Amino acid sequence: MSPAELESLARELDGQRRAVESALATLVARVEEVGAHRRDGHRGVRAWGMAACNWSLPEAARFVKAGHLLARFRSASGMGVAQLHALAAVTANPRVEPHLDEAEELLVGQAAVLDFEDLLGVVAGVGSRC
Repeated sequence: MSPAELESLARELDGQRRAVESALATLVARVEEVGAHRRDGHRGVRAWGMAACNWSLPEAARFVKAGHLLARFRSASGMGVAQLHALAAVTANPRVEPHLDEAEELLVGQAAVLDFEDLLGVVAGVGSRC
């Protein structure tokens, strides 16, 4: 394959990865919302994800946070996987929660245009101001 073909394939696969990551996080949020995890005796949706998909505790926790982010910020669907989880981590902070409605456009917009390392600086700044 040529370098251009390899890059095209990488972008295609990354797009699929983004879609699947968002879909899983959205599913986790829905399972939590309707309490479906309780049907199998799980106290929380993290435990459900660990049992259903053999996720590690940190991985299950990331999906829960990402699901909460996507439920709140519909515009975040389809962003890069690392960006999704970085925004989900900062928006899970209870001190940040009161400011989220006004921050969606900024956070999601910056996640779309900034390099990942620069985005980390933005989210660190948001978290430290609250």
